[in-house]
Amino acid sequence: MGNFRQEYFSIKKSGFFDSQFYFQSYPDVKNAGLEPLKHYILHGWKEGRNPSPDFETNYYLTTYPDIKQSGINPLFHYVKHGHKEGRSINSRHDTVLIPKKITGIEKLLFLSKQANIDKSLIKKLIITVAKKGIRFAITKTNSKVKKILLEKYSEYKYRKQKDFFEIKVSVIIPTYNRSKLLPKLLEAWKKVDKVTRYNYELIFSDDGSDDGSVAIFQNAKGLPLKIIKNKHGGAAKARNSAILAAKGEKLLIMGDDIFPNPEIINQHYEKLQELPVCKAVLGEIIWHKDIEVNMLMKHITEIGQEQFSFNAFNPHEYIDFRHFYTSNISIDRAFVLSEKIIFDEQFYKVNFEDIELGFRLSKKGMEIYYYPEAHVEHYHPYKSISSFCKRQETAGEMAVVFKKLHNEESEWFTQVDTILKQWNTYLLGMTETALNAEIIKDVVNICQYIEDSKEVNRMQVEHHLSQVYRVVFRFYYEKGIVHQKLKLNAAVYDQVFYCHYWPNVVENLKHLNEIIELPGFKKHLNIKQLVYLTILVKDLEHIEKLRSLYENDLKYIKFLLPSQAIDLPGDNYVYAPEADFLLHPANMSQLILFFQLYPKTDVILLSLGLNDLPAIGISEKINNNFIYKYSNHLSESPDINTGKIIRLISEKCDEAKDFNFLFPNGQFEINAHGFFYKSALSKLPKKSIFFERYDTLPKTKKTAFVFPIFLAVGGVERNTVEAISRLTDEYDFIVVTFERLAKPQGSLHHQFLKTCKGIYDLTELSSHDDILIYLEALRNAYSPDLVWICNGSPWLAASTLNIRKLFNSAAIVDQQVYDTTEGWVQLYKAKDQGLLAFDRFIAINSKIKEVFENTAGIASDHIDLIYSTLSLEKREQAIQQENKALRKKYNLNEFQKYFVFVGRLTKQKAPMDLLKLIKLITAKYKGEYKFILVGSGEMSEQADQYIAKNDLAASIIRHNYIENTFELSKISEAIIFTSLYEGLSIALLEALSVGTPGISTDVGDTKLIFEKFGNGLVFSTIGNVEEYFLKFEEFLQKKDSLKSNAINTKEEVAKMFSPSNISLQYRECFTTAINNRLRK
Repeated sequence: MGNFRQEYFSIKKSGFFDSQFYFQSYPDVKNAGLEPLKHYILHGWKEGRNPSPDFETNYYLTTYPDIKQSGINPLFHYVKHGHKEGRSINSRHDTVLIPKKITGIEKLLFLSKQANIDKSLIKKLIITVAKKGIRFAITKTNSKVKKILLEKYSEYKYRKQKDFFEIKVSVIIPTYNRSKLLPKLLEAWKKVDKVTRYNYELIFSDDGSDDGSVAIFQNAKGLPLKIIKNKHGGAAKARNSAILAAKGEKLLIMGDDIFPNPEIINQHYEKLQELPVCKAVLGEIIWHKDIEVNMLMKHITEIGQEQFSFNAFNPHEYIDFRHFYTSNISIDRAFVLSEKIIFDEQFYKVNFEDIELGFRLSKKGMEIYYYPEAHVEHYHPYKSISSFCKRQETAGEMAVVFKKLHNEESEWFTQVDTILKQWNTYLLGMTETALNAEIIKDVVNICQYIEDSKEVNRMQVEHHLSQVYRVVFRFYYEKGIVHQKLKLNAAVYDQVFYCHYWPNVVENLKHLNEIIELPGFKKHLNIKQLVYLTILVKDLEHIEKLRSLYENDLKYIKFLLPSQAIDLPGDNYVYAPEADFLLHPANMSQLILFFQLYPKTDVILLSLGLNDLPAIGISEKINNNFIYKYSNHLSESPDINTGKIIRLISEKCDEAKDFNFLFPNGQFEINAHGFFYKSALSKLPKKSIFFERYDTLPKTKKTAFVFPIFLAVGGVERNTVEAISRLTDEYDFIVVTFERLAKPQGSLHHQFLKTCKGIYDLTELSSHDDILIYLEALRNAYSPDLVWICNGSPWLAASTLNIRKLFNSAAIVDQQVYDTTEGWVQLYKAKDQGLLAFDRFIAINSKIKEVFENTAGIASDHIDLIYSTLSLEKREQAIQQENKALRKKYNLNEFQKYFVFVGRLTKQKAPMDLLKLIKLITAKYKGEYKFILVGSGEMSEQADQYIAKNDLAASIIRHNYIENTFELSKISEAIIFTSLYEGLSIALLEALSVGTPGISTDVGDTKLIFEKFGNGLVFSTIGNVEEYFLKFEEFLQKKDSLKSNAINTKEEVAKMFSPSNISLQYRECFTTAINNRLRK
């Protein structure tokens, strides 16, 4: 603390820190209510912020590595040592700063080090600034010049002429319809008159009153009154006419509800005499002793400071133009009249016209000296909450006028552009119908009820009520700005309020409701409460980058520097990753989805990559893996009762750690869905009851939901992503999976992320019980035109009616049948009602099409026969390479003959039959043929055990995954499949398209393709390994002709199954389905 005090007072005394510049450059500091110099010392210099226009923090640290290495605040170093050592403070190399060491110097003038000094010009400059009452120290590093300037300054010091003005002070009071208060007010001014030592005039400028106010002035005696009558035109016009008629040296501007203390004129005038003519004096304004100060009045002056901010000022110090309060302020009249416009009458309502004048005067050196001794009493009881809300709305309206007059110069404190940008984000996708009408009005009425209640204990409610006031009054200020620009209707304001402001007041209202039953409160309790993720960034440069990256979720994400992460609502989540660690936007969207349903989870543990529990994929920096509730974020020992492991499969994992490594001592239990909780609690975090309302995102294309089981490495998934890639001109694709992916199955998440707008792995977020809730939220967010079920899960098979009902407005296309006897086809044979209510059906081979028509009774014009597709890009890469180069790439013998298998090691693919066949071949041909097996899956371990047990390792080369399987097919004698069922194997089509023949079980349309092109043989009896061996020997006999046919027809195969051809069929199918649905 000692170091802080030393830095604080040394820098403050030096004059090198510019508070106004700091607030203007960094509005986030001002908005957070932070003291600027304190913020700079504790945080700002570390974040690269500059303390003044001339001192560049990063430049100083970069130029002088000794300072950077020492960890010293660069400005503090310059104050204590740097300026003496001649160190440069910015990249311009042309300014120096001189400390405020000369008594009375209040400004610094910066001269170029290279400037030529002309004594006559210096003399003229000093005379000019002196006459304006501005004291300067003008210096150059040359000591001789410094001496000349200080001598001239002493010689030409400005001396005031006391007797030049006959009237010393003109008191300016605009008034309108104050007849009831004026008699008491004039009596107060008579008390002032008795003790005032200077000639003054009391000018009341009437703004067209019609209540007899003017007559009261005319009949008043004993005061130097001047009455000006105006047509009704507002306070600005009334003040202007009074100032133009004034004769005094100084102006004391007050209000018609302001009661002065007797010494008020003496205090203001004498203090102004001590100050330069460009300075103003502000006296304190307190509530009148005869009125009761309610909680509203205390809030607007002491807590929220929407009206005055006196308790934030230090007595006898300068404050900026924002506090040019025309209720008790004095200033030199000639200085004010140096402006062509005094109070700008473009402000057609009361608010900001006084601050705007102060803003213009500040450009001429005006600062406001806070002099609390010159106090007055404010006779303005605020009893109506709605009236003050209207006042705040008016302030917003006039802020727009201010911004129009001064553009970007005023943005830092009016925040007009910032607010409009934020509201445009709010409005994206919103309807104009509020889900809970008149909520704003009800909240205001609740506040009024508390204020008016005679039974309430003020000490119990004051804090919570003030928190509500803070949010409500801010809302009305923003509303005033927005309404000037966007002209929204009342329902939209209600909707914005409940989405973005209600969550910040509801907890306080709940506390208040426990103390006193609030009328109309309970009906609003079902309103959705947004849960935010606050991302802590290292410096300001990252904020815009992150805003762009996560643009679809900006409604739910806030970006703050660590120093700003204060007073966040308790339900906020906080994430503090390293600056160079960026989650993919699709993964961020998944997290946002989870937060809305489970807002009470204490910690989220992100498992990166494809690791099966209890293994956790860890980033190099562990803070990249943890997201905490705000209440736990700052704690060294966070109170964690419930947590959730969420796998983000597409993210990079640096290493895998066991869960108990991260949470030792076995304090948590993990369930199958990744939730963990303390054993003693044995319960999961609570779900939100507000989740079903999820705002609609903007659309520029049609939206298609794609439903695979998961994104494993398999033919269905590869076919799907290939088709999607050709349709992105017309559709935005959102992939939703329904089963957890196991590590041996591999992942195609990266490939899908290249072409899809989002991926939601729902069972990574929670259990199957929550899927319909998530789907409803996603439906509301994306408004899909199409649902494409490309690989059905067991959950989906049991939920077809729910899917049809949930996506009633969307066309549903079903493509889940890959065999005529096994799997999803059973739903067709059972004539499942939900399934048959879908809009269109894709058969992936002719046999399946026959089942649709003849067994399920589906009309043929509702069925599309669409085969799988190929990746021509990967095919071309394989074809362009010589076989010799490919063999070298995969470390294969140049002269060895290989057969290849590509597919998941699952029961469907019957890998054990294949291994038994390989055993027979190896036994007879003694290594003449070897086999490459590409794939992983549930039977990987069983397959590896069989290989080891039967000494087949020398004959089999195993790969869990190969990026381009065309390459291995191209150098093989043939591709072999022993599948129990298939639609039409993509891996088989890949091999045929590069001139490699196939041997396969008679599944799907495999036999039709072989017969059409003469490029393969089928096993007659599925599961008969001995027959497989005989067919293999037949292949060896016919190999040359089959190979020749495969080579001759490979281009025809490639064209038939090309993405352009197949995607065109999908496009026609989807368009027909959507159009037919619209007609329904």
